[in-house]
Amino acid sequence: MSSAVASALKAKPLLLNVHALSGPEAMSKCVKTAESAKAGTKLIAVTILTSYDEAELNKVNIKTPMDKTVVKLCKVSLKSGMDGVVASAMEISTLRWKFGKDFLIVTPGIRPKWAVKNDQKRIATPYKAIKDGADYIVVGRPILLADDPLKAAKMVIKEIKEALA
Repeated sequence: MSSAVASALKAKPLLLNVHALSGPEAMSKCVKTAESAKAGTKLIAVTILTSYDEAELNKVNIKTPMDKTVVKLCKVSLKSGMDGVVASAMEISTLRWKFGKDFLIVTPGIRPKWAVKNDQKRIATPYKAIKDGADYIVVGRPILLADDPLKAAKMVIKEIKEALA
């Protein structure tokens, strides 16, 4: 993984993610690789995909409840030196409460009220995710698949502004 991180850092991305389930040793190596590259990229660890629910966790033999699993993965990620995590909107407020504000939370699975859920199971509106403490939100299909993507993007931006007001 650290070799892949080194390659990706050449593009100088703002954020780069790895999977928290890769474990503390792999994440720590990725952090060291990023630090030595001095690219200024923030490393974040994916906790549990937003397309997962408890039933999906059970299918991959994770028996711990979703919220506890995400908290454990966040703790390991931050101890490994990660700058933050990717977590669903359902966990934002818990993570902020347990770990403070000095780390990034990137939240995928954002679905405005007017958008379809698709395969996403743990979702929230842009407004709720920002209000709960997400630093970044990921809004893909609701904009990309909209009849008028520009209008859809402006509607999402409006919700973000309302949440920040």
